[in-house]
Amino acid sequence: MSLVFSAFVAVFVGFAASVAVVLAAAESLGATPAQTVSWVAGLALAKGAASLWLSWRHRLPIICAWSTPGAALIAASTGLDMAAAVGAFLLAAGIVLSFAGGLAALPAGGLALSGLEFVTPRFDTAAMLGIGIPLYLVTMAAQNLPGFAVLRAAGYQPPVPACLFATGLASALTAPFGAHMVNMAAISASICTGPDTHPDPAQRWKAGIVYGLAWLAIAATAGLLLALILAMPKALIVAVAGLGLVGSLTGALTQATSSDGHRFAAVVTFAVAASSLTLFGVGSAFWSLVAGLGVLTLDAIAGRLRARS
Repeated sequence: MSLVFSAFVAVFVGFAASVAVVLAAAESLGATPAQTVSWVAGLALAKGAASLWLSWRHRLPIICAWSTPGAALIAASTGLDMAAAVGAFLLAAGIVLSFAGGLAALPAGGLALSGLEFVTPRFDTAAMLGIGIPLYLVTMAAQNLPGFAVLRAAGYQPPVPACLFATGLASALTAPFGAHMVNMAAISASICTGPDTHPDPAQRWKAGIVYGLAWLAIAATAGLLLALILAMPKALIVAVAGLGLVGSLTGALTQATSSDGHRFAAVVTFAVAASSLTLFGVGSAFWSLVAGLGVLTLDAIAGRLRARS
């Protein structure tokens, strides 16, 4: 029972803590209710299928999640629609493959129990640069690397290429239905990889099976779940989304500023990203990467000049 309990706790934490961020991302792109359901259902389907396959195939508790920082990046974007975003989602999956109250009101329009709605992708250069590339980098740095670290800390040797291939393939297959990206889980994985899940580490992979099945159930009932969430006041959803990102933001800032040699570049990157700068139709997420890499390059050149002198 501890295997089942740990898996359900991981599912609940993963869904409740960050679904509001996904809803905010969908709203920023002007997604219809059906497209929002398709987005969440696609993510749940990809997470469930990837977790099931990897856990069963490798007999390890390999837990997958959707990219919460990636959803936050999308929520902060402006001037884009679902078609352009889906084109950017396909790009980021391709890169991975290559390596209470009266205030409540139900949303306008009916929400089916669940469903997937195909969105014809439009490969827009601004979306590719402003969402696609930053989404890939954020997901790799803030989700996949910590996810593998959690498995290693629990005494497992994760099959990195197989995990990246499975999550990348799942992301690519569900991207046309609005799902932005799935990846290795960190917080959810830590719940399913410890001794509380099972005293025998060789048996904990079964929690990944239960976890995957639970996410497939969420995929089948995404419309109903979102209808209940969207019945809440919009301000409450936004507040929950913000609170859900506090932990990710704290961890990212701590890691980014931990190195003396990279601290200034990290601060510049953060400042540009938070500025909502838009140049040539490309958002601040891309320009923050350009600014940070530029500072690192200049710092390296200055270091060589000092060494020569």
